[in-house]
Amino acid sequence: ASPDKSLFIQEVKFDSCDFSGNNLGKKITIKNCEFHLCYFSFSRFNDVNFVNCKFNSCSFSQSRFYRCIFDENCKFYNLSISGSSTKFEDTEINAISFFKKTYEAFNEKPEGYKNLNLPEEEYRLAKSIVKLSRNILASTQSCSNDDFYYSSLKNLCLKKINEKKYYNLKRIATLSSNIEEKKVECKTTESKELWYILTSSFKVKFLKARQHTYHIEKIIVKLFGFMNNWGGSIQRVLAIGFAILMAYSVLYFIMDKGWVNYATDTEGVKIAHVHTESIYFFFSSLIKSFDITFLAGYTKHISNHDSLFKQYVLLTNMLIGLFWYAVAIPSLINKISVTRL
Repeated sequence: ASPDKSLFIQEVKFDSCDFSGNNLGKKITIKNCEFHLCYFSFSRFNDVNFVNCKFNSCSFSQSRFYRCIFDENCKFYNLSISGSSTKFEDTEINAISFFKKTYEAFNEKPEGYKNLNLPEEEYRLAKSIVKLSRNILASTQSCSNDDFYYSSLKNLCLKKINEKKYYNLKRIATLSSNIEEKKVECKTTESKELWYILTSSFKVKFLKARQHTYHIEKIIVKLFGFMNNWGGSIQRVLAIGFAILMAYSVLYFIMDKGWVNYATDTEGVKIAHVHTESIYFFFSSLIKSFDITFLAGYTKHISNHDSLFKQYVLLTNMLIGLFWYAVAIPSLINKISVTRL
């Protein structure tokens, strides 16, 4: 009745409600509210702020949110979504929290799916989640909250790995089913089916072996994402680089026990492998760690005559420095580029 005035709703529990419709130009703020078993389908929310709200077992399928804000305290549990019909535009939302637990009908109500292909259903859900994750990433691209944007980026990277994993499982299930069918047919047909069974069995073994690589891929992606907070923190990259530098400096200080490859006497002549005083040796260890971590002088400090343990320490220092360097440079470029300001 009065679209020029804002509507403020606070500390209300909505249980089994249907929110279909459009608030048009009505400004709404919903604070400290709980939505349980609510149906947001066929709804369009415009310029609505959700503050510290909880959404439990709600359906977001075929719902649309334009210029809305779900603050960082909003919690989502067991949601039903659709990758094609759930839409967010210029909306701030924490994607990690939103997808914390998505409703899985095949697990919640298995009796209705007992005759269906479970790997196929799991893949469809994973595919919908990735599609909606891309939509949320595009939505948070223009929002003012950088944390939500990088959270959306992290969510999409991890959900894409899940999608590949479930697609691989679907292929395994399909091939295994085809093999069983061909085995039955093979009793009355010629050798062509035998060749199909052999090649398909090999593919199944290959796909099962590949399934383990997705867990490794997720660990690596999480590790690299942690180093720069998924592109959002230069400070964390620098802090980790400094920690690597100092950790290996201390390790070299203890391991080499005051011996350096060469020192300089009073006349400026280099003397090979001498014992030095602690202050000189500390800076020598620091420079050694810097050379190897930043890939400036790895070959200067390693020799075939070194013990295997020392060679192993130098190698790990070089590899960790290489990984850190690979994250640090793109993170810096991302911060000064126009892709995200």
